[in-house]
Parts: sequence; structure tokens; C-alpha cells
Amino acid sequence: MGAQRKRIGFLWPADGLNDAEYLRFVPPNVDWLVARYDAGTETEELTEATLSAYASPEVMTKAARILKAASPDVVACGDHAASFIAGEAGAVGMAKAVKAALGCSVTTMADATQDALAALGARKIALVSPYTRDVTVALCDTLQASGFTQSGQHVVGASHEEEIGTRSAAEWLPDLIDFAKTLPPATDAVFLAGGGMCFAEAIEIFEAETGIPVVTAPGALVRKACALAGVAWESHGLGRLYRPPASQSVKVLTNRQSSGTKSFVVSDAPPVFVSGAGPWLISETGRAYLDFASGSGTTAIGHGHAAIKAAQTSQHKSGITHLGPHFHAPVQARLYDLLADILPPHLSRVHPSVSGAEATEVALKAAMHATGARHFIGFDGGYHGRTLGALSVSGARGKNEKLRPFYPGTDILPFPVDAAAGAAVVARITQTDQPLAGVVIEPVQATAGFRLADPEALQAIAHAAQDADVPLIVDEVFTGFGRLGAMFSFERLGIKPDLVILAKSFGGGMPGGLVAGTEALLGAWPQGVQTSTFQLHPMAAATAEAFLSTLMRDDLVARVQELEPMFEASLAPLLDHPAVQVVRGQGAFWAVAMAQSEAALATRRAALDLGLLTWECGVDGEAIGLVPPLIIDQTHIDLASARLHEALRTACG
Repeated sequence: MGAQRKRIGFLWPADGLNDAEYLRFVPPNVDWLVARYDAGTETEELTEATLSAYASPEVMTKAARILKAASPDVVACGDHAASFIAGEAGAVGMAKAVKAALGCSVTTMADATQDALAALGARKIALVSPYTRDVTVALCDTLQASGFTQSGQHVVGASHEEEIGTRSAAEWLPDLIDFAKTLPPATDAVFLAGGGMCFAEAIEIFEAETGIPVVTAPGALVRKACALAGVAWESHGLGRLYRPPASQSVKVLTNRQSSGTKSFVVSDAPPVFVSGAGPWLISETGRAYLDFASGSGTTAIGHGHAAIKAAQTSQHKSGITHLGPHFHAPVQARLYDLLADILPPHLSRVHPSVSGAEATEVALKAAMHATGARHFIGFDGGYHGRTLGALSVSGARGKNEKLRPFYPGTDILPFPVDAAAGAAVVARITQTDQPLAGVVIEPVQATAGFRLADPEALQAIAHAAQDADVPLIVDEVFTGFGRLGAMFSFERLGIKPDLVILAKSFGGGMPGGLVAGTEALLGAWPQGVQTSTFQLHPMAAATAEAFLSTLMRDDLVARVQELEPMFEASLAPLLDHPAVQVVRGQGAFWAVAMAQSEAALATRRAALDLGLLTWECGVDGEAIGLVPPLIIDQTHIDLASARLHEALRTACG
């Protein structure tokens, strides 16, 4: 039989607005019972007189009786300012009155906050007060009397709860980060006073951006109430105050996981991440890492994005986690409609897959079925996945090269970086002795370290393929959906593919791939000729829909265009280091190419030690890839550049 659920009663003034903020901190094995009360005041303005009335023992006794029938194990008094204005003796009087009425343990905002700050070892704190200066003075006096000193103060000056509780975490965040920049290094914590402030969703990103732990009044109150109820409660994603201790994950991975993975290439003891916020990842040890790898380009709108979380929650609540390839959920149809608004009209059909590698297999089969041919053109440096079919059309096979012979047969030609290379491809297309099933190309080779095809050469190849009725298969797995400042790189380069391979960011952080193609190629297959059990899983479809909707709603493609000159200017000084040969890129994808792969790996290791995640690329691993979420700003670019510069100095002298 499971442990008995605990019941925590929450007494909250009549002007409270944000029950949901408290519920974000409440563990699943606790029933949270809300009772609102008024103090008989003529106004609910946040004045000292009104707030003092809410601290009256007589008012608290009357309010507590509302919860009597529920028999709570603990009562939490939620009027933050009242418990501070009343002073230490007044807060104790509030708790005594409620305990006398209900006979259970009681906590107030004042003592809960002090416990939370003590748990972080914080004595010098920065105060964020949503209240007026008069109320804030009383709050400061109580903190000082309890032994806390202040390193800074930010007073919002709200006189009504509506000015506080209706403001989202995203709205509070910029102001509070700016405030944190003014604080001295000795600041132990930032204390967000006021039970009405909504900030739970932004705690992780604030702590990552500033390096300063946060205590919010709602978080402190729930934590203390749970402790009094005997509920052990730790959780990732709610900041340092709630973070569980580190586990032995690395040891297990070392002993149990196949040696064929990339887990230990950059580090013998890589960080294990337990939460993410925007462009930041938080490790088990609580360290924040700036993520300029984006899960190999997948998390394009950052970690913990509200739209992604909402989509996943909504789909999970539907009860539909998977249906197999025969049946569908509405979210899949909605996603296809959304894609129709994004893709060129001639790419009117889509075929779902689980990943980019599987999408490549789909494209190859589609071309082979349609043409009857069994031979392809691929390119040196090209990378399309590690399944055997995808390897066959990839020039970059790495350690899998020894698995020859590959099928289908493929001519791996020089990548068309100039007119001469383009002409050689055109010549091969026009040969008639061995029919072609398709030409598979990345207009921008990502894994090769950002190699860009010559536009005129690529256009010549596209025209030749069209004239010869050879399908042009464009791989946009890495570059699709805005990464380079255009929705797709083939649009910028002026070509018209017959099939487009999509994955990585498409899934919104979930495994998801897709091939978009013409009616002729994808509309005439026999039923069931290409299928897989988990193709475009409903959860992946939900996150893909959320990602694409956010991409368009927030006009992130235009944002990426704005990032390009920021990258160019910030990364330029890296060229002064003798180990760096070239810095190249577009939009939000940049590569720092070095003379040797060993130097690149050593620099990536040093960058990781400094809290920067980078991506491995280059034909021989000689380049350091920077592929951050599209939501970054100048500050993140400059910080990444500074850490990379320091990593170069450490690794290469």
C-alpha cells in the first residue's frame, strides 16, 4: 500500500491571483487546498494598513476555520507582505492563531523564506520587491532583524495585486537580469518577495544567465510546508533550491553503454544534464552550460520552451501516445497542413519517418521505385546518416568505410564548390550507360564543417537532373527551418528539388523526420511499400507543430538574419589565433576550422571545461561547429566567443 497523501491547506488573501504559480512547486503526492479570506478592509490596495489587517490573529483564526473540515496536515499562510510587516513577533502570532484553530503545523512566508535562504547558505541577498517603497522598508527591516544583509534592491512599486500577479515570468525576466548585472560578486542569492510574483518558469534561465541562485516566495512557502508535512521534495527545473543531489550516471554509462557511441569522445566524464532553459543546460552538479550544439541542431528554439512543453502535455493528456503506422491522431494531420503553408507548392506530398537517416532511406526508395534505376550520385564530405543505405550515398563514412560494398551503388563526386566541379556532375548526369535513380546533395554540407555549394554550379546540376528526368534529392536535415536565415537553403540558392529530406529541428526536440516530395514521386506508391512502426510519432508531431508554429509566429527566420552580423563580428578575433585557419558560416551556423582535428578536439574539450558545448564537424573533424538555438542574442554570442577564445589559449597555447 502506498504512502498516505498529505493535505496542505493554503490560506490566501482575497486579492491573490496566481494559484498556478504555487502548484508548479507542489509535489504529486500532496493535495493543495486553497482557501481565500478577506480582512474586512475597504480596499485591497497593497498598503501597510491593509496588509497589517491580514496579519491580525483574529482574522487568521476566522480564516483558518474555512479549512477545518478538510483536516489539513499543515497550513501555509500565503500573505507574504503581511507576515513581514507584522514583524517576527507578528508572524509568530499569525502561526499560533492558525495552529490553535486547527491543531496542525503552520508556516508563514516569513519563516519559510528564511529557511530557504538558509538552505542555500545565503546571508547577503539582493531583494526584488514588487511592493511600494513603504511596504518594502518594512520587509527590509524584518530581513535585517533576521540577520540578512542586502547587496542590492529593486523596487517595482506596485500598489495593486493585479500589477504583480498578471505579469508572466517572461515579462519579469529581462528586468531582473538587468538588475542582477548591477550586483556585486558577493551576492549569495536573489530573493523575490511577494507571493503574487510568477517566476517559476524562469528560475533556471535566470540562474544560468546570472550565476546567482533564486528564492521565490511561493517556492519557499511550498518547500517549508512540504517539510513540515514530512514530504521529501526535490525536483529538476525549479532552480538550485529544489535541485536533487548528483547521481552516479556517468559511472553507469561508462560501464553499460556500447563503446560505439560518441558519449566519451569529448570528455571521459561528460556532464549529465538534468534540466534546460533557453540556450542553457544544467548538469547534475548544478553547473550551467551554454549550449551551442543544440542537440546536434535539434533544439532550435531552446530548452524548456513553453510551446513545446504545452504541446507535449496536451498530447499526453489525450491518452494517445502511439498508434502505429495504420492509424493517426489529429495532430499529425494538422502538422501536414502546417507544412503545406511552409513548403513550396510543388512539394505537395510528405512521407513520415523517425529520423533523418530513415528519411534518407525513404527518399532513396522513392527515387528507385519511381525510376527503376539503382544508382545514385553523392558527394565527398556529404553526410546523410549512418544506416547502410544512407552511408552508401554519403561521402563522409568515417570508420564505416570498411563496411564496403555499399548498396545502392553511388558515384561519390567532388562537392560542387566551383563551376568545374559542377560541370563534372552535369557530365555524369547526362551519361546514358548507367541510369541514375537520383542526385543526393546538401546545398550546405553541415557535418563537413559548413561547406557551401557554388550557386551557379548547383543550379546547373538541378537543370541537368530535370532535363534527364533524374530526381534531385536535397538534404535539409541540418539546414532546414531557418538555420541559415532562410526557411530552406534550396530556396536561397534558387533550385527546385524533387525530394527534400527533413529532420533534426523539425521534430522540435523529439525524434522526427520527413520527406517532402512531388505528387509523381510520393503520390503513386503502392500502399504499405514504405512504413515503420514509429514514423512521425504523435508526440513528435505535437512538438513539430509547436516548433513550426513558434518559428513562424516569432519570425525567427528574420531573427537569424539579424544574428549573422553579430556572429561575424564576435568571432572575427578568433582568426588572430595561429591555430585557427578560417571562420565561416551563415545565420546561426558557424564553423571554426583548424589545421588539425587533434587541435579542434582539444579546443572543444577545453571549451566544455569552461561551460560551452560545441558541435563536432569538418571533413576530418578539424572544425568546431557553433549551432545554438535560434533564440539567442548578442550576449550569448559574445560569451560563447570569449569562452572559445579562452579554450583556444588553453588547448593550443
